[in-house]
Amino acid sequence: YSPEMGIYISSDPIGLAGNNPTLYGYVQDVNTWLDIWGFNVFWSGRSPALEAARVFTSNNPGRVVLEDTSKGIELTNITKEMDWIDAKPLWNNASAEFAENAVADFNAGKISHVDVFINDAHYSGSISVWESVEKPILVKNNIPIVEHHINVKCT
Repeated sequence: YSPEMGIYISSDPIGLAGNNPTLYGYVQDVNTWLDIWGFNVFWSGRSPALEAARVFTSNNPGRVVLEDTSKGIELTNITKEMDWIDAKPLWNNASAEFAENAVADFNAGKISHVDVFINDAHYSGSISVWESVEKPILVKNNIPIVEHHINVKCT
C-alpha cells in the first residue's frame, strides 16, 4: 500500500486472490482518480465570500473550497466553538496545505490559475488568512490568481 498515493501497489495486497489483478481493486479506481482537494478556490471577507465561492464551485465540477473538503469539514467542527485567536493557527496550517496543493496542481498542468472571491465590505487585508498565508504561497510559486470581488455587508 502506498499511503502517499492512496492505493495498493500490488495486485493482491492481503492475499485474497479475488481474481481482480488490478491496482485499484481494493481502494480507488486510478483511471477516474480525482484529487481529494479538487481544484482549489479561495475566499476572504466573511460568509458572503464563502457563499459566492461555493456557488462558483457548484457550477464548476471539480472545484472546491477548503471548508467543503473532508479536512475542512472536520476543522470547522473542531473550531466552531473556539475563539478565532485559538482557531486561526489551525486554519493557517490547513490553508497553507490547501495552497501548496494548488501549486502542485498548477505545476502538473491540471490548472491554469486559481480563483479567489473577496468580499470588499469585510476584507481584513494583511491579517486575513488569504493575504497572510495562502496568497504568499501562490505568488511565490508564480500561480496566476483571478480575483472575483463582491461587496456584501454582514450584520
